[in-house]
Amino acid sequence: MKSSRLLISFLVLFVTFGAFSQVKPMEYPTVQVIGTDTVITFTFTQGKKLAILNEERKRLEELNKIISTQSDKKDTIIKQQGDQIKLLYKMRDDYQVIITEKDAIQQTCNDEKRILKDEIGKKNRHKWYAIIGGVIGTGIMTYLYITK
Repeated sequence: MKSSRLLISFLVLFVTFGAFSQVKPMEYPTVQVIGTDTVITFTFTQGKKLAILNEERKRLEELNKIISTQSDKKDTIIKQQGDQIKLLYKMRDDYQVIITEKDAIQQTCNDEKRILKDEIGKKNRHKWYAIIGGVIGTGIMTYLYITK
């Protein structure tokens, strides 16, 4: 009786371990040789997981292409904006040169205007000197002509 109980216990124990080892999910695929071919076999769960990973890989590759395209467009836009900034700096420098030249020309005009005012003043004084001298000369000549 004892031996039959022991035998039944061992049988139940071995059947339980055998069943447990067959139910345990496999983490890695197995390599099997069928005829002359060596194949890798996956469980249904592993195949499902591989399909999900493959779809995720495809989606990420598409996103990577989109990102690459957008990055190229961004680089092109940055280059164009850099060129526009350089042109704006050049325009600003040219504008500064024009302002400097305008100020120099304006200063020259103001100097010439002052010189012309001085010359006009001198000519007006000389005109008045001539008029006064003519009046005095005419007065002296008339006096001399009358007193003679």
